[in-house]
Amino acid sequence: PAEVRKAYRQISLENHPDKLVELELTEEERADRVDAFTHAASAYEILSKPGAQGQYDAMVRAESGIRPELLDLAPRCVACAMMLIYWLAMTFLQAHQASKEREAHRERFRRHIIMKGPLNLPAIGLKSREPIEHYAKFYEVPMIIKNDEEELMTLRRLLTEAGIELADPDPKAAKTVIRSTRGDPEGLRAHVLNGGAIMMEAVGIARE
Repeated sequence: PAEVRKAYRQISLENHPDKLVELELTEEERADRVDAFTHAASAYEILSKPGAQGQYDAMVRAESGIRPELLDLAPRCVACAMMLIYWLAMTFLQAHQASKEREAHRERFRRHIIMKGPLNLPAIGLKSREPIEHYAKFYEVPMIIKNDEEELMTLRRLLTEAGIELADPDPKAAKTVIRSTRGDPEGLRAHVLNGGAIMMEAVGIARE
């Protein structure tokens, strides 16, 4: 069927061993991708070659005594297996991509800390940057996407678990992790050099 052929083509393109050479994968991830490719190829061979399907049916009929009418279900079962493999492969790829995006967010925040990007120290509960800079060098920092109170509380919890003593958040401070750079030229400079987000249309110049 066309949908099976389309599913096989997509799986084979995404998981072909030659394609995997270009990707940065762990040995476990590479093995999973190769298994997905191998299983998809085997299933598609049965579906796409009537001769192979006939031989398979004859072998099963001779060895197991299964009634012929039950063998008619074999192509449908293989098609279902093919679609299941496709779904599993896509689920794995989506999870892998999400993991890469999470790691990119963590690395961006780590660089923000180390490169002296602006931080809302009163809200975090720190008097100086040194403890959090040390933390960023030796621990996995959290993702900062929304820069909201929930992410602030997550950061405070992780710092406390790492043995860093925090004061109570300043009630007058904004409930954010990253401090606004308004009126802070040096903070804005660090933000730009760190690759922080900028509305280039509003600024009217190229980022470079």
